[in-house]
Amino acid sequence: MENKSIRKFSTSVGWASLCAICFWTPDILIHLIKADSFNQPWLVTAVCPVVFLLSYLGLIFFSKKQISARQAFFVMVGIWCSGGIATMIAASFGGSGFVSGYKIAVGISLLGVVFPPSTLFFTTYDGSLFALSVVSILLILDAASGAAEYMRSLFHPATA
Repeated sequence: MENKSIRKFSTSVGWASLCAICFWTPDILIHLIKADSFNQPWLVTAVCPVVFLLSYLGLIFFSKKQISARQAFFVMVGIWCSGGIATMIAASFGGSGFVSGYKIAVGISLLGVVFPPSTLFFTTYDGSLFALSVVSILLILDAASGAAEYMRSLFHPATA
């Protein structure tokens, strides 16, 4: 029983890591390409959610097991916890982030891991706030629908 719980947890953490990478990679690449002249947050707003949704739906489609509401929650936590580091990497291409003061940047980016709501602050300056909001709302809805489905199966096993 304990081994099964560890396996479920590691699967959820794997999903969270993979989806966080899929969400933040377009943001980092757009900042890399635009470097000093980044003035198009709408591009990040459009591309990040689309790439994330395609990868998330691909994971769901190719998953061999039933997807639980817990995985959507872990994916959202993974995106929010990795936001500080990802936005610092993206800002490095414009001359700030890890380039400006390495020790301060590491401390600030680790703040996102310890205190995920600080990602809200980072994404405001990064240009990815709306993209993060859209994906978070979609994941909350996905987790809620998964939880509702689970509750329905508990109380009405014949209709599940």
